[in-house]
Amino acid sequence: MNKLLGLLDVLESKILDGKKVPLTEKVMVNEEDIISIIDKIRAVLQSDDVIQNNIQVNRASEISETDSQLKPDIDKNSDIENAKKIKEGAQEYAQYILSNLQLIVTKMQNNLVKLEKNIEGGRKIIEERNNTEKGLKNEDFEKEILNETI
Repeated sequence: MNKLLGLLDVLESKILDGKKVPLTEKVMVNEEDIISIIDKIRAVLQSDDVIQNNIQVNRASEISETDSQLKPDIDKNSDIENAKKIKEGAQEYAQYILSNLQLIVTKMQNNLVKLEKNIEGGRKIIEERNNTEKGLKNEDFEKEILNETI
């Protein structure tokens, strides 16, 4: 479930960071990225269905086992299954955390790109102003020279 929420967060981020179509409420996104995320969501849902089916089967077998005498081997198997469930839960949590980190990194990368564009735009403006000022100074200097010779 956590893995699914992480993937949905990534999908939302891709949509929110997509390029807006002027004069509409539409957004352009990279099709490959979105399809990839949707495929991952499908895989998580399918694995969750398999896990749910296994849990139902396990519950049914546990009920039948309680009716019969419990053997030490059965306890070992249930311990192993509990350990597997804990491990799966830990892996899902790790995937959720990694998905959130990926979302944060993606947002930071987008912000860095915007910042680089702003810096480059500022440099261009400064360069244009410097060139304009140099051009004005050269024109003033030329006018002074022309006025003195006349």
